[in-house]
Amino acid sequence: MIFRTVVASTVCLVLVGSLAAGETLVKDVAEFDAAMKAAKPGDAIVLADGEWRDTMLVVRASGTRELPVTVRAQSPGRVVFVGRSTLRIGGEYVVVKELCWKDVEAESEVIAFRIDSKNLARHCRLSECAIIGDTPTKGDRKWVSLYGEGHYVTDCRFDGKQSAGTLLVVWLGNDDLAHGHHIERNFFGSRQRLGKNGGEIIRVGDSKTSMQRAFTFVKSNYFYRCDGEAEIISNKSCENFYQKNVFVGCSGALTLRHGNRCRVTANEFYGDGRKGTGGVRIIGEGHQVKANLFHSLEGNGTRAAVSLMNGIQDSPLNGYFAANNAEIVRNLLIDCKQNFAVGLADDDRADQRLPPLDAVFTENIVVTVDQPVFTLYGLFPGARHEANFYQGELGIEMGAGWQAVAAMPKFDPKMQTLAMIKEDGRPAVKVTDRPAARTASLNPLKSVGPAWMRPGDEFLPAVLQADDVKPAK
Repeated sequence: MIFRTVVASTVCLVLVGSLAAGETLVKDVAEFDAAMKAAKPGDAIVLADGEWRDTMLVVRASGTRELPVTVRAQSPGRVVFVGRSTLRIGGEYVVVKELCWKDVEAESEVIAFRIDSKNLARHCRLSECAIIGDTPTKGDRKWVSLYGEGHYVTDCRFDGKQSAGTLLVVWLGNDDLAHGHHIERNFFGSRQRLGKNGGEIIRVGDSKTSMQRAFTFVKSNYFYRCDGEAEIISNKSCENFYQKNVFVGCSGALTLRHGNRCRVTANEFYGDGRKGTGGVRIIGEGHQVKANLFHSLEGNGTRAAVSLMNGIQDSPLNGYFAANNAEIVRNLLIDCKQNFAVGLADDDRADQRLPPLDAVFTENIVVTVDQPVFTLYGLFPGARHEANFYQGELGIEMGAGWQAVAAMPKFDPKMQTLAMIKEDGRPAVKVTDRPAARTASLNPLKSVGPAWMRPGDEFLPAVLQADDVKPAK
């Protein structure tokens, strides 16, 4: 009797739990809307496998941090949106995952974290989703637009954008929001050259809001042959963080276009034998570029491994602020066409004459034979140099701060390190942590994109590939 009572009680608890956090399978928009209207924290709305054509889904739900409302595929990757299908996410604490869009034809935004301009989402997540290809359009099409605050875009794959418009945009419209978005572990596949502005992969803010603090983290993403325009990532706000991203054969640069005090840390840039491949372009004040690897980049000028731009006197927000007080620390530059380019200005800007002031170069290592460490396009006042090492030609008159090394130790691309630099037979600088050595996996592709559509080893840069792996076309 006691045993039966315990079993009966357990069954009751399971049934109560299912009713409290139930799953509802829906097969069309009408069923989805009805399920959404009834959704409670912890509920899941499950989309039936199959093709969903010209479907406009609107999520209106409020979960909690512990019990979000979830919208997911019946089977990961087998819910496929085609045609003019779009998704609008409203409310708070909503998770959308495992969905796929193919050959997008939507007129403007494919996925937007808002219902309309007055109903912005908060603390929502897009995870393990994919958008693969779209049709060219005369207008401007964004694939993902983040509004509101506290969102996550994680473990997704975005590949083959042909249309005009930035792929993923963080919109800032109200400076009393904390923002605080996270864009992490996503795979951004090839994008052909657009031939005009708007071909960025990620833009954080815009010129009008560029003095706002966005606190956005772009971390552990993988960018492969993203050639849309000169700016792969366009930073246009303050206090953002770009960490541990990998750029392979991307014709462009991570560009700190507007805003101040951003951190670019422990990223890897591989030229992979492609023209125009660049590193980090610095505009604005107080940026830090630290512990990054720049390998065999083919770009120069604004696509050098690291470039510092001139500014305009009393610059408007959409102009140029000089790259003042930049900290360039513990970076490793290997065989780049142009290493540090300083004092650059646009060809059509005669007023862009303010030089970058008070830059700090500390503990950087530059290995190059045919190119100087520095290429000066203008004045370079107030710079401070300390404990840097180089092989080749320096390019500036410098006493202390840069030490020439006749023979560098061998570079290990898989661990992205040099072993050690010695002076008079004694260790001078240990470089096993500059940039930070890989700790999780030698293959960064193993942790990006949705598990049901993970990119293969053919997307690795050539220096990390095994002999039997062919690069992606």
